[in-house]
Amino acid sequence: MLPTGGAIAPAGGGAGGQMPMPGVVMMQPADSGMPIGGMSGGVGGAGGSIDSGVAGTGGMGGMGGVAGENDGGVADGGDVPDGEDACGAIPMLPLVAATSGRVREYGTLEYNVEPPNELVALRTTMFVPEEPPPSGTVFLWPGIQPLPSSANYTPIRNGVLQPVLTWGPSCVPGALSGHDTWWISPVYVNISATDYDYRGCLGGPVIRTEPDAPLDIDMWLEGTDWIQTVHDRGSDEMTEFTLDLQGQGQARALFVIELPGSAKPTEDLVFTSTVFSMAMPEPEACEVLWRGANDYASEARVSPDGKHCCIDRIVLRAEGVPASTTDP
Repeated sequence: MLPTGGAIAPAGGGAGGQMPMPGVVMMQPADSGMPIGGMSGGVGGAGGSIDSGVAGTGGMGGMGGVAGENDGGVADGGDVPDGEDACGAIPMLPLVAATSGRVREYGTLEYNVEPPNELVALRTTMFVPEEPPPSGTVFLWPGIQPLPSSANYTPIRNGVLQPVLTWGPSCVPGALSGHDTWWISPVYVNISATDYDYRGCLGGPVIRTEPDAPLDIDMWLEGTDWIQTVHDRGSDEMTEFTLDLQGQGQARALFVIELPGSAKPTEDLVFTSTVFSMAMPEPEACEVLWRGANDYASEARVSPDGKHCCIDRIVLRAEGVPASTTDP
């Protein structure tokens, strides 16, 4: 198995296998009483609530528009009129925060579908935050992941599809050294595959980006291939990565601030115009499953066919970081 448009780095990456690996906190064994992933740490909490404002329409990054076999394709279901998405008209009123979801730690928001249902696409716009101090590593990402009960879970097992916005060193192919810029690439990370073609850090080309840049992210299933694209609307650069997951079902939609060490972002991480899509109708999947103590999502809208969940705004806040967005 060889990925398209990218490369492979060994698990752990770098000299001595010590480079930070994005997504590894989300690959712990399932526990019925806790989220499968890990959350950002730090000291002291900051209160707040989801921002008010107008939900933006965002932009489609990459090559979205090609339908997959399992009702895949882009997460908005194809071309839609301005001011609409797969769930209908985008509201112009102040957003209402979702109240569902169990609260634990910080910097993680999760939605799940119930196997044998599976995710077939996710799109979102992530905004690059201000640059942190020049040390450590910060990973910011949306992602898709299987559950142990997902179709064809083995031999690939528990990996994460994740376009990762990175500050500092990383195991991913083409990782930039130093702390002079944010950078992003579409990534797949796996530490448990029994098929070693899928183990380690896999990914597409890296692009540099700047604070406040909107990053249009698309992930969609085409046949058995998962395609990830990132389009930086600030620089108009694009990167892409395709990986054949051999029909493995994906069931978790994640939005994460991942902190391998003490470094952390200095302001909120904001996602807008998020839509994730499923092979079969499952409106209850649009409810938040887990969220951090200071993390917020607008109440999801559900498409008429029950296959699309539309979240106009998501705000993640690391522990100890003051709110940088306006409360309603």
